[in-house]
Amino acid sequence: MLASKDFTIEELLIAAMAREIKDGDFIMHGFGIWTPYAAFALAKKTHAPHSLLFCCNGFCVTKEPPPMSLIMYEKFAIENAMQVVGADFMNWIMGPRIFSQANYIEFFTPAQIDPFGNFNVHLIGSYEKPKVRLPGGGGISEVLQIYNRLFYYVPVHEKRVFVPKLDFISGVGYLNGNLEERRRAGITGGGPYKVFTNLCVLGFDESTNRMKIISVHPGVTVDQVKENTGFELLVPHSVPQTTPPSEEDVKLIRNEIDPFELRRLESLSGANRMSLIEQAYFKELGKT
Repeated sequence: MLASKDFTIEELLIAAMAREIKDGDFIMHGFGIWTPYAAFALAKKTHAPHSLLFCCNGFCVTKEPPPMSLIMYEKFAIENAMQVVGADFMNWIMGPRIFSQANYIEFFTPAQIDPFGNFNVHLIGSYEKPKVRLPGGGGISEVLQIYNRLFYYVPVHEKRVFVPKLDFISGVGYLNGNLEERRRAGITGGGPYKVFTNLCVLGFDESTNRMKIISVHPGVTVDQVKENTGFELLVPHSVPQTTPPSEEDVKLIRNEIDPFELRRLESLSGANRMSLIEQAYFKELGKT
């Protein structure tokens, strides 16, 4: 087993997410979120060769992972697509062919998430006068009807993300924990399953549907997770450590899946983020 000094938190998260992808899964990949995409690529190369990807960049379905790229991703995705869906992609996703598949999953990145897995990607503050206007739902409320397993990815685990009450409900988790209320609302999808953060992996208690700690990452304590969460988490008597990536996982991520280190972008901000984008762009430009 690799020691924590032999892998980064991004590589740990990619490997942990990849383990949730089953062979034959159909993964939906949104715009500009690289870590869940790297997890798909890793699963594809290791244990899930028959998994498929819907790329929002290019609105197409592919079985070959496009390179993690600032330049070539969309071009490769379209050129190697099994089907280019185009602007009518929401009708395609919600149409009969989606229900013929076994497992459709996605990793959402919420701006806010509450104890029952409801989440917000619309705005911070009041609806009338928001402090921040976010990208919005982009069909989230529709696709939640059909996903068998719903995952969340939070690059930075902090209280302003894990909140007791959302400023706006963009996507429904377990509502107030009452599954009957969820059924009455006509929501037929499988519901939230796990949350991956830079501190831990979270899940949902089967009896209360509240968020609980499943594992903490190497070097992280349960108290650290609780201190950075804005509501009370359920904590089992014994909390294991998140399984590290294998040596093969790390080699694949660094050498084949993400040689330009785009996986680091989601944990950076400001000048550091712009610096990595610039470095990655010119490295890739020199190889194209």
